[in-house]
Amino acid sequence: MSALGLLGSSKLTAKAVVIVLAAGLLGAGVAVVSPAEPANATSCSSAATGYADGSGDGTSTATAFRIATAAHLIRLSATSADWTGKFFIQTADIDLGGCEWTPIGTLATKFQGTYDGDGFSISGLRSTTNTSGAVGLFGQVWSSTIRNLKVKGSITSNQTYAGGLIGVVVATNTVQTRVSNVRSEVDITYSGNGYAGGIVGDFLQGTLEYSAYSGAISNSNNRQVAGLMGYAGATINSSYSIATFTGTSTYKGGIGGWNNTVLTRGYSVPRGADGGITVSTASLTGNSFWDTTVGPASAGRNGASVTNAVGKTTAEMKSSTTYRSASWNIVDGWEPFSTTSTPAKIWGICSQVNEGYPFLLWEYTTDPCTVAPPPSSSGSGSSGSAYVAPVVVPEVVPSTIRQPTIRQATEDKPARLLGRSLDKDVLFIADSAKLSPEARKSLRQAARLAKASDGKVAVTGFAAMTNRGRAYEKSVAQKRALAVARFLRAQGFDDWIYYQGLSGRQGQEFEGNPRRVEIRILK
Repeated sequence: MSALGLLGSSKLTAKAVVIVLAAGLLGAGVAVVSPAEPANATSCSSAATGYADGSGDGTSTATAFRIATAAHLIRLSATSADWTGKFFIQTADIDLGGCEWTPIGTLATKFQGTYDGDGFSISGLRSTTNTSGAVGLFGQVWSSTIRNLKVKGSITSNQTYAGGLIGVVVATNTVQTRVSNVRSEVDITYSGNGYAGGIVGDFLQGTLEYSAYSGAISNSNNRQVAGLMGYAGATINSSYSIATFTGTSTYKGGIGGWNNTVLTRGYSVPRGADGGITVSTASLTGNSFWDTTVGPASAGRNGASVTNAVGKTTAEMKSSTTYRSASWNIVDGWEPFSTTSTPAKIWGICSQVNEGYPFLLWEYTTDPCTVAPPPSSSGSGSSGSAYVAPVVVPEVVPSTIRQPTIRQATEDKPARLLGRSLDKDVLFIADSAKLSPEARKSLRQAARLAKASDGKVAVTGFAAMTNRGRAYEKSVAQKRALAVARFLRAQGFDDWIYYQGLSGRQGQEFEGNPRRVEIRILK
């Protein structure tokens, strides 16, 4: 996945990050990370009198209620009569827009049904004032199935239970709750007296599998908080957490805040945690790992060990050998995820995803790792081959990084970038002077975003040292960059900067010594 950094002040504090998806020469869309929601957001309300389609039959996807819009989802949250024995399937990505969310299921009335996200996402989830006792997209869940869903947003709660997906899962002696193929990117600020987790606050009994959390968790009470489950009584299989913890609690766990669980083949990147895996001393059945370079030295709280939990350095955590040696079902790169009950391959790993840590194959429907090879050494650059180098961009540029002075330049007399450029970068747009329709569309969007933020589009061509010679490589890189700059000018966008660079080090980062064009939006 490639990205543009949208930098928001003369000191280069980032206001937002503009994401451009790789598709052919360049991705077809640009999305902007939303700013913080207002503190006085209105409650989520809906005039929907039904769902998109279906009868809600609790046993069949064919007759399930269709959830296609935010209005349908909000209706579900407000209709407790539909919380028992019904089947729901989501049919599109949904943006709640940061309205104040009321959970599906409460401590008084549990959700007991099936919700299948069908691979779609729910973004804009927000909860700051809920008093139901259990806070999340779902509040309290019992004997349910929740699967195939991605959730993004933020929760601030002083209630007993808080989770990015579910507040609390109740134990049962009959049908146990199963949560599978879910990803939570919900930041949680917790001050309650119970449990908070990136996916589930308190999971008393059931199964969590093939699931992931990525976000920030803050706690101001000495209570149990964790990347996956604040309290983990459930079985956890093939799941991971990449979390940043802050706050006064000493019960911050990479996987579980307090555990009585079975964990098989999971890992955590527990920045700021008190225990790399958990803060109790539960045993694990399959080797699981945590990053000791960025997290605590021990798997459990106060130096406690956890059976079958192994601490690894960041370099080891980013090596497929670590996981293959522990009999993980992992592939180098990506391949389609099998939906069978026992998939042969579950994990993938490559430098372009998850900062280089493993990811779950189901998280992507197309290959996020492989980029097309660069053009042949003939150097014409017109073969149509695309080389887009995905990079991960932080939402905030560290204050220690300084952008050097840039001179305004004309197309015919390009100026150089003076000094050292940013360490954290943005978008490698193309390895060809030919611009696809998708590339042109994205460039127009970049220009509009720069105008809206009173910024400048910076265009550069990079080349690597090859046997064709420095002068030749520099010339090709310049031509490609100027093709982008000329297109921007043809669109009536004149406030752009061109600079050129030649870097053997950058070329060595990617196989094939690519020549490429880089775009930034600067202020």
